Amino acid sequence: MNLKPHQLKTYREVKEQIRPDTWCTAHVNCFRATFNGKESPEHRNKKFERWCYWRRRGFNVVVEAILTNGKRPDLIIFNESEIFIEEIVMSEKEESIIKKKIKYPWEVFVIKVEKE
Repeated sequence: MNLKPHQLKTYREVKEQIRPDTWCTAHVNCFRATFNGKESPEHRNKKFERWCYWRRRGFNVVVEAILTNGKRPDLIIFNESEIFIEEIVMSEKEESIIKKKIKYPWEVFVIKVEKE
């Protein structure tokens, strides 16, 4: 990953929120998905679509990082001036989404996906 000096501030902020023992699995700009039944194809495909969307626009993306508070957002998206999270949801209840928004360290945008 080649970050420019003006991108280091937000990079460090993201890195500080990711559990140090899992940082090596939270590579910036690498896509990560699960194929063992814990993640539906619709969820995985939408996550990849959103990862591609942000990468094409020059943003850095960390996928499925485990945060210091134990939470695991789908996508952490950042550039030199902003950091935010996208959560891909299909059948999650509103209450669960609200809890995530409270516990995540950055603003959360919910991306809904329909079951195929």
